[in-house]
Amino acid sequence: MGIVYEVQMKNLAFLSFLALSCAYACDSLDNKPNTPSWIDKKRAQMNAALKKGDCQSSCFSDESVAAFTWMKDFFAKNNLVGSAFTNYIFFGDDYQQAFKIGDRSYTFFYSRGETRQKGGEQKDSLCLGISFQKQVFKGFCLEGFNQLELSSADGANSVGFTLSKKTPPTPTTPARKTSIYLAFQLSEGSFYLSHFSNHQQVFYNQPNSKQIPLSAINNALLARLQSHPQNTPLEVQILEINTQTYSISNQISANTNCVAITEGKTLRTQRAHFCMEGVGVVHAIYNEGYLTLEFSKTLSTPIKRQFYLTFKLRGYNDFYLHQYSAQNLKINADGSNQVLGSQIIYRQDRDDPNNQNPITLDSLQDDYQAKLLALCQKRGYCM
Repeated sequence: MGIVYEVQMKNLAFLSFLALSCAYACDSLDNKPNTPSWIDKKRAQMNAALKKGDCQSSCFSDESVAAFTWMKDFFAKNNLVGSAFTNYIFFGDDYQQAFKIGDRSYTFFYSRGETRQKGGEQKDSLCLGISFQKQVFKGFCLEGFNQLELSSADGANSVGFTLSKKTPPTPTTPARKTSIYLAFQLSEGSFYLSHFSNHQQVFYNQPNSKQIPLSAINNALLARLQSHPQNTPLEVQILEINTQTYSISNQISANTNCVAITEGKTLRTQRAHFCMEGVGVVHAIYNEGYLTLEFSKTLSTPIKRQFYLTFKLRGYNDFYLHQYSAQNLKINADGSNQVLGSQIIYRQDRDDPNNQNPITLDSLQDDYQAKLLALCQKRGYCM
């Protein structure tokens, strides 16, 4: 685990700046004194830059300052300040991760807040931002979550985040984890919401839409989308494998099927979230150590296309891609199927015989289809 900094605030004043471990590795905090003076100086520099027009209104020059400032402002906006509250902000090198959109490198980062009220329960919150070429652009702040991870980045124009609320067990209740998934597409230099779902339902699925920018996300907006979803509920299939419960759900758009796989009945963990292009509904089959996801779609009567992702179970609950194949079928008048053509796009013992680069279920990202097909074509197995 990386090094995390804790900033304690009370009555909106910094009382202490405490390193929970040794020196922080990021240049943005290197050699800074343990007082708020450097933060005040940074804010003054940013305000001067804004007046000169050197930076957009949502831009900061330092991820750490931005992360602390947004959370501090979020506490004030939500009336979580005063003598009855003690607030904490957490930020460190574990709270940021790089990703690529095309040939450009971005970094997402976030801060985590805790509000402790005398005689009341703890409230959790997260603030997220994205930096590009030393400019930091504000994302959003949400109450009710204490974990955030980069769960997908397709390398083309989208990035996805899983936000979770993890509740520890008590003497009378088990541990719980509830999650939502948010995806954003990059368009003309800005990120816009393209997908919002939980493990049971899709609330918003508008690829290529520029209706909701990243900075507009808040709890009220998500509540409205949940109350008036723009999609039908996910189709969910349940499988029992080695006494473990897996939920496999999919949301189908015009030419894409996005699949989410979660593990567990009460404490659910997302194992995978990826999309298949050019396919329709998914059907999951488990048989003697192999999990197969079968995608099918009618191209034009009576021609049907099917894709198969087959994963091999190793150990208790580790799945590795064994084979990825495709075929076109003709549906005859009597209902029987005639195979018109098929190809094995990837097979582990053919393409990685020494098992040096195994592909795990949770490592699939939205560009894996194109990469595996290109590899197959390069090696002469695919047309």
